Amino acid sequence: QQWWTMNGAYDPVPELQRIRKPVLALFGGSDRNVVPEVNGPIMEASLEGPGAGDRTVLVIPKADHFMWNTEDAGARNHRRKGFVPQYWNSIFEWLGER
Repeated sequence: QQWWTMNGAYDPVPELQRIRKPVLALFGGSDRNVVPEVNGPIMEASLEGPGAGDRTVLVIPKADHFMWNTEDAGARNHRRKGFVPQYWNSIFEWLGER
């Protein structure tokens, strides 16, 4: 609980609004810690505004918080399947376009 008290009150929006470099933000579609339906729109809105440049926010389906593949896997064994392929593909494609 002490960790959450110290870190849960942190508001990243002011810092995100100051970024002037290209940004790739990835969310796991099955993430239960940083829920993409809640946090994705906040990230997108935070990265808009004066001086905002190249911004990409993606939700990777079937990925958990660590981008591990959760497809057809139980809660305890999904990490055995490794990273969801779209994770690496999205990064390489995004970098290749720049």
